[in-house]
Amino acid sequence: MASQGIKRAGTLGLIGLGAGMLAAAVMIPTYAAPALMKTPLTIKAPTVSTDSSATLLDMSAIDRGELVINSGVPVTVQQYVTAEEPSDADVVTIQSTQKVSRDDRSGDAGVVSAMVFRVTVDRSTAMPVAEPPATVQRYSDRPGDEVHPEGVNFKFPFDVQRQAYPYFDTLARETYPIEFVESTEIDGTEVYHFSHKIEPMDTGGKLTLPAANWGLAGDPEEQVLMHRFYTAQRDLWVEPVTGAIVAGKQYARQYYARTAEDRESVTIVEMTPSLDEQTRAEQLAQAVRYKRLIVWGTQYAPIGLGIAGALALVGGFVLLWRSGREGSKDPDRRDDAQAEVRGEISDTGRDASLVR
Repeated sequence: MASQGIKRAGTLGLIGLGAGMLAAAVMIPTYAAPALMKTPLTIKAPTVSTDSSATLLDMSAIDRGELVINSGVPVTVQQYVTAEEPSDADVVTIQSTQKVSRDDRSGDAGVVSAMVFRVTVDRSTAMPVAEPPATVQRYSDRPGDEVHPEGVNFKFPFDVQRQAYPYFDTLARETYPIEFVESTEIDGTEVYHFSHKIEPMDTGGKLTLPAANWGLAGDPEEQVLMHRFYTAQRDLWVEPVTGAIVAGKQYARQYYARTAEDRESVTIVEMTPSLDEQTRAEQLAQAVRYKRLIVWGTQYAPIGLGIAGALALVGGFVLLWRSGREGSKDPDRRDDAQAEVRGEISDTGRDASLVR
């Protein structure tokens, strides 16, 4: 009888374990997904993009009264992205320090441009929040200008869909839709290709120089006002589970002109930098590691627990059913039960005679 009790207790324990595992399988995605699908609070991501044949306006030559445009210039775009304060369970402040350098010159003479972009975003959606305001700083001796981004920039949201997303361009300081193009693969990992084109727009910069300095015909002393324009074509490849940008290529041109379509425009910078091989490999490897963590936490672990729980539950009920059938067929237990019944009847008769 004791062994039967132990078996019964073990069977009930197996049923309880199975039920618990099934409950955990249902609950894990509810709690794991929000915890895992958040931008980390510790970000230190250096990236390098290169272009071996950029076109650059030599600004030092313009100061001397000469118009010199260099072609075939190798350039490097260095970007360092970090997480800063304020950051908490819901938001993270991301700072990007970017420098464009021409590789044929050293020191300050080789710096084409520099910028610091700082924005606080929702850790789940990757979308900017209103407070604190985002800033773009282009000069080390001046504070950053407040900007109002309304789209993604450093990464896309988790669980990227095949649709257009708003994208904030830090140079234009405007948000433009970036369209889904196709699903493709990079080194065996599925990625989504997004692309958009920014038509020529006036950035607000202006410069007045004599016509001779601009290389224009006519009176060489005539003062000519030129506006600074910007146009770009951007292609990004995004790992859809994490929203991480794992590869990118961008055509960008800035130029001085009287109008956006001016045929006598003067190129300031024209380049098509893309992430170098090492950066692409590192970005992809990091995205794949994070993707596996998310998939295991939100899919594989619940599925595995669900299967194990179902097996334990079914196994427990089968053992319980077999135990019941074996008990009903056990002759010793049946004889014991019959003897117990006869004894109870006898005792009842004796009690009744005593009453009489």
